Amino acid sequence: MIRLWADFDNSDEDGRINLNCVGSLASIGALASPLRPGTRVLLSDDQVEVEGVIEFDDAHGVWVAIPDWSTIENP
Repeated sequence: MIRLWADFDNSDEDGRINLNCVGSLASIGALASPLRPGTRVLLSDDQVEVEGVIEFDDAHGVWVAIPDWSTIENP
């Protein structure tokens, strides 16, 4: 599963995590292949990990992740 750095405090009104901070953009840039909507990912801020599904927010031009909080773990 693709692991992406996420700032869990950087969410929108729908609870999606915006993947537009420096750490997230670095994670995305290091991927061997481009992201695709619907891809399951592991979101991490190095203290908390949670699975999620990504989508592209066309209105804001940013990747976002929909976290599945039932999968939360502390690595």
